[in-house]
Amino acid sequence: LSPAGLSAAAEPPADAPDRCLDCGDGKGGGYEALLYLIFGLGSGWTLVDATMIEVARMGQVQPEGLALATALGTAGTIGSTAVVPLFYAFQRQLRWPLGRWVWLALAGQMGAAVLGAAAWRVTWGGTSAALYAVSFLSTFSGNFQQLAVVPWVQEGGTDSAAVSWTMAGSNFGAVICSLVGFLQMPGSPEQRFSVSVFFAVVATLVGLGAAAYALLRRRRNRHSSRPAAECSASRGEGGRRARQPVAGDGMASMRHVQQSDLILRRASGSRCARWCRRARGCGGFLPWFALHPHVVRVAAVNAILQLVCWIFLRSLMPYAAARAASEDGTAASAQQAHEDGHAGELQA
Repeated sequence: LSPAGLSAAAEPPADAPDRCLDCGDGKGGGYEALLYLIFGLGSGWTLVDATMIEVARMGQVQPEGLALATALGTAGTIGSTAVVPLFYAFQRQLRWPLGRWVWLALAGQMGAAVLGAAAWRVTWGGTSAALYAVSFLSTFSGNFQQLAVVPWVQEGGTDSAAVSWTMAGSNFGAVICSLVGFLQMPGSPEQRFSVSVFFAVVATLVGLGAAAYALLRRRRNRHSSRPAAECSASRGEGGRRARQPVAGDGMASMRHVQQSDLILRRASGSRCARWCRRARGCGGFLPWFALHPHVVRVAAVNAILQLVCWIFLRSLMPYAAARAASEDGTAASAQQAHEDGHAGELQA
C-alpha cells in the first residue's frame, strides 16, 4: 500500500456515526475497574505459573521425576513460539475482531485448567502427555494477553488505567495461586488437598475472568450504541470529559497497526523493499517488518530473557528444592518412592 492508501485505510467510514463508549455519569468508574481486575484473573499467565507450583507433587508420580519442570517448560516454549506467526497468518485471512480472539484465549485457558484437573496423571509412551498439553495450551493462550487482551482494552476508548487494572488482575491471580499452593503444601506428607482440586481453583479464576469479560463487552456495546452528542448531553457540565469517538470492534487497533506500519515504512527508506522480500519468503507467517534490524535485535534480547527466566530457572528449581530438602531426608524418600512406584500413597 502507498502512504496515501494507508492513511485512507486508517480512517473510519465517512458515514459512520460518532459513538462514545463511556456514557456514564462518572459513578461507574470503580465498578468498571473491578471488572477489569477480575477479567485479568483469567486472561493472562496465571495458569502457566500455577502449573509450575504443582511440579513438586506431580514430579513424585509422573515418569519424568525431577525433570518434569524441564519437559513442561519445553512444551510451553513451543506454544509460545508458535502463537505469534499463527496468529498473524490466521488474522490476515480471517480478519476477526479482537473480542473474538479474547474469547478464544479464555476458552484455551479454561480447557487447560479442566484438562489439568481431570487428567494430570494420564501418561502416554512413558511421558506426561496430558501435562504437556496443559503447558502448551496455557502458554499458547497466555500470549494472547499481549496479542488481543491489551489491544481490546485499549481500543475501547477507556481510561489508560484499564490496562493497568487488567495486568494487576493477572498478577493478583498468580498471587492467589501461590497462596493456595502454600496452604496445599504440594509434595509433602502433610499435603492438604489434591492437584485436581488445585486446578479446579484455577479453573474458577478463569471462569470469573470470562464472566467479567462478558459484562465488560455488554457494558461497552450498550454505551457504544448511543451517539456521542447524546452522551455529552446526558452527562452534563459536571460529568467527565467526553472521550474520543471510536469505530466498531477491531477498527481502532487496525488503525494503530496501519499508522505504525506507515511510520516504519517512511523511516525505512529504500531498505523497505529488501525486508519485504525477505518477509514474503517466510510464507506469510510474519509481517514485513519482522526482519527489520531493530526488530531482530529486540527479539533476540527477548529470546535470551525467556530462555533464562522461563526455561533454565524453572528447570533447576526442582533440583534446588530437592537438595535443600535432603538434610531431613524428604527428597531422598520422595525419589525412592518415585523409583519404587509407591509415590501414589501420598494424596493424589
